Amino acid sequence: MEKRSDQLLTPAAPEYGEMSLSDIVDGLQRGRKLIVSGAILGGIITALFLNSQRNYIAEAQFLPPSAAEVEPLNIRSASIPVTGPGVPLRATGGRGELLSNFAPEEVYGQFLLTVQSHSLHRRVLEEQGILAGVIAETVAEGREALDESFREWESDFSLQSDSPDPDVLGFVRISQRGKDAAAIALFLNRVAELAEQQVLDNLKRVVFTRVLDRRSEIETILVNERARAASVRADEILRMEESQAIDVSHLRSLIEVRQRQMEVRNIDQVARLKEALAIAEAAGMEDPLPGLSGTTSLIALDGIAGNARSTPSSGAVVSRTKVDINATPLFFRGTKMLKAELEAIQKRTSSDPFVEDLRLLEEQLQQVLANPELEALRNRGSDDPFIQGLRELEVEGQTLAAIKLPDEGLAAMIFDQKALPPGSPLIGWSYLLPGILLGLAIGVILALLQRVLYLQRRNRSAA
Repeated sequence: MEKRSDQLLTPAAPEYGEMSLSDIVDGLQRGRKLIVSGAILGGIITALFLNSQRNYIAEAQFLPPSAAEVEPLNIRSASIPVTGPGVPLRATGGRGELLSNFAPEEVYGQFLLTVQSHSLHRRVLEEQGILAGVIAETVAEGREALDESFREWESDFSLQSDSPDPDVLGFVRISQRGKDAAAIALFLNRVAELAEQQVLDNLKRVVFTRVLDRRSEIETILVNERARAASVRADEILRMEESQAIDVSHLRSLIEVRQRQMEVRNIDQVARLKEALAIAEAAGMEDPLPGLSGTTSLIALDGIAGNARSTPSSGAVVSRTKVDINATPLFFRGTKMLKAELEAIQKRTSSDPFVEDLRLLEEQLQQVLANPELEALRNRGSDDPFIQGLRELEVEGQTLAAIKLPDEGLAAMIFDQKALPPGSPLIGWSYLLPGILLGLAIGVILALLQRVLYLQRRNRSAA
């Protein structure tokens, strides 16, 4: 009974090829040097691998440009607003009005967009020959290999902003990871320089385009205004010529009418004098009746010549003849005076001196024909001095034509720190620990395998 109980208390020996827990612990204890060696070896191998695949990272840091470095791009129009009657000459522009207005934040934002341009990066890589080492059998394979190499390069490029407000652009940095420390630093600096130059060139083109558009607009306005002034002057000349022709025709007609009236009056006067002479001869009146000759003569002359007056509308002179029905008969003047007057009237070569206001009408006719205002319009060589606001627009065009943007003093960003070649590579501590653990696991496996082989040899010896 005691022998059977001892057999129950003693654990059964493991079968062939099996290990108990005590064997595993004993095997790990005996193979601790092997395990430690495996961990050390794994760490060394990982470190050597990381050293062969070491990478560097370079950074460049920027700040926004100042207002003074952007202000030369903001061009003001030199024109002066035109006021007064008529259509204003100035279409756009004006004193104090900007043709181009760029804020530092806007320029800086364009720079940050441009500095991330893939085409710009590829241009710099081709310029530096970084992608030139790709070898392929065909052109298509070479192009694909270059694209793949470029994508790998671009995956290591990054841009970070340290501004707490995402809408406010401030301190910004760009970084590039690569195996060649000098190449990645040179790459970042060159990309920043080209991006800034590209932004400034684009802004200059915008400024020059707006200046050229404004100058073209000014030229168009000047041409249109000169044409309009010439057309207005031609219309005014036609209007004045038509008015002159009407006035000349009216005055000439009036003069002819007055002359014909005087001729008719002379004929009538001759007839009246002859009749009065016959009566006076029949009555034997050679001398005029005392006290009546002067009065009779004045009344008769006034009835013949009439009184001249000018109309308020046209300025032409018309005649209003006064007829006195109570005038003294002509034969009272006597035969001597009647014969003398009749002989004088018949010997007249022209009755113009006796037409009242005839010289005034002729003077008015000469003034209408001369018309210095009309002659001035006809002889005007240029309408420019009479176009309101024209000189201001010409000054603006000349000012815009003289604009030259400076080559220095402009900036789209400020280099807070240029990229410098990094002095030490990046250490991949995250990859070193898995290497050590892998070496440790291999050491454990080898230690257990060593224990298994030992147990197999011992079992064979016991058998």
